[in-house]
Formats: sequence, structure tokens, C-alpha cells
Amino acid sequence: MANTEKTTGTREYCAFMVRVLKSYGKKSAAGDLDLDSLVQLRELRALLEEQTAEVVHGLRSEPGGAHSWAEIGDALGMTRAAAYKKFGAADTDARKVGGQSGHLR
Repeated sequence: MANTEKTTGTREYCAFMVRVLKSYGKKSAAGDLDLDSLVQLRELRALLEEQTAEVVHGLRSEPGGAHSWAEIGDALGMTRAAAYKKFGAADTDARKVGGQSGHLR
């Protein structure tokens, strides 16, 4: 089980980041941004993808039972196969099920 205090802190921090990004969007609508801001958003998107991959890897190698590709796909709004295709190559610690590789478990 996850540490409730840690999980709550993580959720609050994520909610804060969502508010910041929404505010950024409002600035764009008000004409307060320029093309450099678009470059920065592209960099943020790349960073978000990197961090998503890190979280997926962590969830796959969690002590006491890794999360399945189906669970991860559901959380990301995609199929388990799509989640594996996108993030599975970095998942070198895939659990073994019944002596077989558990890649799409």
C-alpha cells in the first residue's frame, strides 16, 4: 500500500501544477505570450513524457507487486498494448509470471 501522506502530497502538488498550466493558458488567450512561450511549452511536454515514463517504470517495479500493463493503460487512457508499446522498452524489470515473461500482464 502507498503511504497516504506521501500520496496526498503528490496529488496536491500535481493539482498545483495543473493550476499553473491553466493560468499559463489564460495568459496565452490574453495575448501575454510569444513564440518563445510556445518553445517552452514544447519543452514542458517533453519533460512530462519523460516523467510519465519514470512513473510507469516505478509502478512496474513496485515492491510487493508491480502494476499490470492493463492497469497502467487504463490510468493513461490507452490500451495495455499501447502502454506497453510506448513505455515497455524501458521496462527492463518486467515481472515473470509462471516462468514466462510477463510483458503484457
